[in-house]
Amino acid sequence: MKVLVLHNPVAGTSAPDDLDTLTQVRAVEQGLRGLGHQVETLCFEAGEGMRHALEKAGPELVFNLVESVDGTSRRAHLAPALLEALGVPFTGAAAEPLRRSTNKLTAKAALTEAGVPTPAWRTLDGAGEDLPLSGPWLVKSVWEHASLGLEEDSVLRPQTLAELMDEMRSRRTDLGGECFAEAYIHGREFNLSLLQSSNGPEVLPPAELRFEGWAPDRARVVGYKAKWLEESPEYAPRSAASTSPGRTLPCSNASPGPPSTPGWPWSCPGTRASTSGSTPTDRPWSSMSTPIPASLRTQGSRPRLPRQA
Repeated sequence: MKVLVLHNPVAGTSAPDDLDTLTQVRAVEQGLRGLGHQVETLCFEAGEGMRHALEKAGPELVFNLVESVDGTSRRAHLAPALLEALGVPFTGAAAEPLRRSTNKLTAKAALTEAGVPTPAWRTLDGAGEDLPLSGPWLVKSVWEHASLGLEEDSVLRPQTLAELMDEMRSRRTDLGGECFAEAYIHGREFNLSLLQSSNGPEVLPPAELRFEGWAPDRARVVGYKAKWLEESPEYAPRSAASTSPGRTLPCSNASPGPPSTPGWPWSCPGTRASTSGSTPTDRPWSSMSTPIPASLRTQGSRPRLPRQA
């Protein structure tokens, strides 16, 4: 099969989270070639020239790794939208669900509509829930991911609504230009990933972020430094310990990068080797897999590309 790996442009001076895109590209390319597929790579850029480039490449399938367009995640849905218009099969979410889920406010609205509670929130233009001001609040980006502009000091305890609004105004540039405040909930944190299969969504094993060595009153935030800056204390590796009888998810590798890749793995549970040797390591916040409840399991196998003869 002729597979095109599509990704956003990355320069040598790009931020660490953007540079991780190239690691993913290499890992996917290597895996696909190992399965016997013909593989090419292409940078996605907005404009009519992109349509021509895709038509010229003529892939049977596109492996979509585009996470941002023109430097912003708010336009990431343009890649699947163009592929849909061209009728080219591709991996990952379709354009509309990607657009809705990339915007955290529309995602919260969809969850609320489905009966799933989310923390209270406020925006600079006054949108949100009309609740009495009480802290703490976490100020985060509406569109960007990878913890862009997010650190422990993003957890605020304003005395007045005006103070909270001022904080959002001062931080919005570093948060991709648009931000909101969400009620901070202190406690355990879990992440769930789902895969679409022929029998419906398949829930992968839950991954817990464990903040080992954290003071009880310290804000539990996995910020940008913890995910991407290897020289920061937040990134420092520590021993991993599995919860019963789950599977350890070392936090020293990117998903879906190869074992030697620093980054963030919890969206794709699986055991990987550490960057410093053969012994798996993780960070002060460790990502752990726990057994999935039988009531959440779905039947059927995960979608896979066929191995070519």
